[in-house]
Amino acid sequence: MVDLLKVAVTDLNKILSIDFAQDIEFISPAGVSLPIIRGYCNQVALSFDPETGQNFAASRASISIPKQSIVNLQIELPNKSEINGDQPWIVSFTDKLNIKRTYSIIECMPDDTLQCIVYKLGLIKT
Repeated sequence: MVDLLKVAVTDLNKILSIDFAQDIEFISPAGVSLPIIRGYCNQVALSFDPETGQNFAASRASISIPKQSIVNLQIELPNKSEINGDQPWIVSFTDKLNIKRTYSIIECMPDDTLQCIVYKLGLIKT
């Protein structure tokens, strides 16, 4: 019998690290750059308010990476915790328009079932 969850995890890891992947740089609160991690970068410029039914302009960004990427580096999971004053973890990548984007990590959402990590990001500069 096919283990559908195992198939889903394998497919998702391929999508996040190969098919739709971009190079993502993680910079720790201490200013140390991790080796480049491949992941899926997402930017949405228009949002929908389910309470009012109205669209509104709001830039939202996130990245998704396979959890194994962090495990392979043998480091602690980058998250929004600030261990060096007010410095957050920073992520940087070049978007599909060839513009380098730099964000701070706002929220870290590991998914142990699908073995991936989704980060909500806050814009720092373009």
